[in-house]
Amino acid sequence: MMRIAARSTAIDAYRVLFFHLGTFCRLAGGWMACLLGCILVRMVAWPQSIGLLLLLITLAGLAVFSAAFSVNWYRALLDEEPAPDLVPLTLGGRELHFLAYQSAIALVPGIPLLMLVMLLHADAWWAEALTIVHGGSLALMPTLRLLAGFAFSIPASIAATIILPRLMIVLPAVATDVSGPLLAPLWQHSRGNTAPILYGWLACVLPPLGLWAVLSFELTGALDGLAQPIVELIAYVCWFLALALSGGFLCQVYAQLTTGKASSPDAAALGRRVAAE
Repeated sequence: MMRIAARSTAIDAYRVLFFHLGTFCRLAGGWMACLLGCILVRMVAWPQSIGLLLLLITLAGLAVFSAAFSVNWYRALLDEEPAPDLVPLTLGGRELHFLAYQSAIALVPGIPLLMLVMLLHADAWWAEALTIVHGGSLALMPTLRLLAGFAFSIPASIAATIILPRLMIVLPAVATDVSGPLLAPLWQHSRGNTAPILYGWLACVLPPLGLWAVLSFELTGALDGLAQPIVELIAYVCWFLALALSGGFLCQVYAQLTTGKASSPDAAALGRRVAAE
């Protein structure tokens, strides 16, 4: 059974991004330009309903653009496709197929976490359930609803955290059009690697998202009216950086599990080619 070295594989993901910075800019630049256009359109003083619609369109676009970038990024790393000279804005069946897988995987932790957040903000239920603390009678139904909700959402969230890392490694296979069963073989190969994959993946996605959080805190009070669009643009840049680091990590994990080797020759070859360019 192949054991993933979380630390070295995560470091390799950063190294891959460093050597592929030009490729990253070409693959992500077009989509970030589209998102910048969404920001500029939403800066106009629209009615509230139109502003909400534009926000939903932006979020939907972000999901689609992220999938399109990830497909091209994974294929560049694993298939060694030539880096495009122009900014690619490809969106077809392959990208939508990847988006479907990505969305389904995101729902695994998303549903229990959403339920947990809704329970924590169910003020009416909490007010009724806590009347006994203030000397009132026990509100049986609100209390049972809260207990039942937590009894499902907390174990489900823990289970999702355990399952998620082994599900994510199917994404490189989807992006590169691997035929045949995808999930079952990778699930078998990744047995015993849940913690390394999770820790390595978090080491890749948390730093850029943490950078955005720090910059958001610092800029919000300094830029007044311009803070919101600038912070949003920085969020998109950090998001695509997180996608690139996550993709580099998952590609190397996928290559290690499928080849049984401790390093990814494909990623190393790509690094040499881009460095030569």
